[in-house]
Amino acid sequence: MPRCASQTPPSERAQDRYIGLEAEQVLERFMVNGWPDDARFEQVIAGLIKRARGEGRKVRAFGEMVALLWARGDQGATVRLEHLWNGLCQTDTFSLFCAYPRAGFTRDLSKSIREICAAHSRVLAT
Repeated sequence: MPRCASQTPPSERAQDRYIGLEAEQVLERFMVNGWPDDARFEQVIAGLIKRARGEGRKVRAFGEMVALLWARGDQGATVRLEHLWNGLCQTDTFSLFCAYPRAGFTRDLSKSIREICAAHSRVLAT
């Protein structure tokens, strides 16, 4: 069961067993003119994954950044970010979870849903 940052023991945070970040601030580190920059993404996110892994720990990441882009209506940047995450998953082993607000789906709902589903290995609808 997920815990919020305030419930995470300080020792877990100190050992990088939990790394809580503000998604908007992380986005700012690799977005260029409203689009994810491949090299910056790799540097920022791969660095965080390595830090979280520590000495061989399993890593679970929650991709709130895609939800932020999606809610803004930036579908193209969202799909590109999904592809960057998927590329990183090919070179590193970790579990990635994300969620999308319904507000970001366009009038062509089926097309929007297909694009997002195509970028994921498993989809759970709620």
